[in-house]
Amino acid sequence: MGLEQDRHMPATLKALGLTRTDVFLSGDRSDRDWKQATSIVDKVFLTKTTDEWAPILTKNNVWWKKVNTFREMMNDEQVNAAGSFVDVPGVRHKLIGNPVIMSAADHVPNRGAPKFGQHTKEIFSNLGVTEQELIDLKKSGVVTWDEVIGTSTLESRKK
Repeated sequence: MGLEQDRHMPATLKALGLTRTDVFLSGDRSDRDWKQATSIVDKVFLTKTTDEWAPILTKNNVWWKKVNTFREMMNDEQVNAAGSFVDVPGVRHKLIGNPVIMSAADHVPNRGAPKFGQHTKEIFSNLGVTEQELIDLKKSGVVTWDEVIGTSTLESRKK
């Protein structure tokens, strides 16, 4: 209900058909049991669907927003207007866009996350591990990499 409880709570309680005493059992601010209050409010919200609550909350000037499922979130009008999710080459679903957008910077990722083991060879090469040591580590099951991704940095450096 926001940080300004005294400003927003009366309208919310009215919309829910509750009083402060119903929710807090005590008028003393220092003695509020928020876990209990949340449980009471949750039980009231469960009596109607989101579509049924929407006009009630709106009529009572309650600030509210439906909590979307993952699939619903991708189609939310406000989320899409804000550019919160972006298409990324090579990724079959949208990803979260960068919330900080600089005027001269591209805020859309240019690729998805690395595949499992994609940079193993490169990282170990940068740490000074030789090709043979890395092969031995792979044989013993300590590390792995995806052969389909391409040749290692170590092999590229030898050429």
